[in-house]
Amino acid sequence: MEKERRHYPDIAPTGAAHVRAVRLGDVLQFFSGTTALGTQAQGGSLVEQSRAVLTKIQRMVERDGLSMSDIVKLTMFVTKIEEYRENEPEIDAVFTEFFKGDYPANTLIGISKLAHEGLDIEIETIVGL
Repeated sequence: MEKERRHYPDIAPTGAAHVRAVRLGDVLQFFSGTTALGTQAQGGSLVEQSRAVLTKIQRMVERDGLSMSDIVKLTMFVTKIEEYRENEPEIDAVFTEFFKGDYPANTLIGISKLAHEGLDIEIETIVGL
């Protein structure tokens, strides 16, 4: 199966040894973890960061001619799991803005830290083509 590596430097730049996404033929596309890095939400609440991350994901997915309803799996890494629980209704409301009932499978993992200061949520995405 053919692999195509994709970059979105204007949406979510990566380091020299990373790619933002890998597409496997006409079946799946895997997006690296996306954060609110470089947005006004960096350092903000989980609600603000969630919206910024999903906005980046939506822009990348749509650039490839797909939609948020094509996303089949999310893996969310959260550093402030207690804040997540306290704000879960608001965070869920953000997700409903982007998914409109076509929800992907979703895994939430509590972690101690992300790579940059002010980042408390990172989302990996798998898209079915």
